[in-house]
Amino acid sequence: MKSMLTCMMVMMLALAGWADEPTRETDGTWKPTDGMMDGTPMPDDFKKSMTYVLKGDKYEVSFGGEMQKGTITFDNTAKPQRMKMESKEGPDAGKTFQAIYTVEKDVLKVCYAMQGKEYPKEFKGDKGTHQMLITYQRSK
Repeated sequence: MKSMLTCMMVMMLALAGWADEPTRETDGTWKPTDGMMDGTPMPDDFKKSMTYVLKGDKYEVSFGGEMQKGTITFDNTAKPQRMKMESKEGPDAGKTFQAIYTVEKDVLKVCYAMQGKEYPKEFKGDKGTHQMLITYQRSK
């Protein structure tokens, strides 16, 4: 009986390992619908050319023929929630960007710090904030 129970437990653990990892609410392909960088609205042609893909701890951003890839770390315990992006490939390779974010259904709002090592405190892209605020819509 004991060996049968042990065998069943091993089988359950093996099956659990085969299950897909849970996906984050941020996982998916996102397109910007609105954006502001330090008081300057994001141009329509830039919004149309930009795609933001998040999957687990990886991200890819394509814009205007450029591609940037890297890793992303989430802190869902912070208020507002935080993400740290470390660029590994592309024009910003070697740079780290701090941001705050919120997700409501298929809308992702991200406020990126463009200077310094501190996370933004508010969702603002106004002149003088040195922040970029982008609202994305999940692509279907």
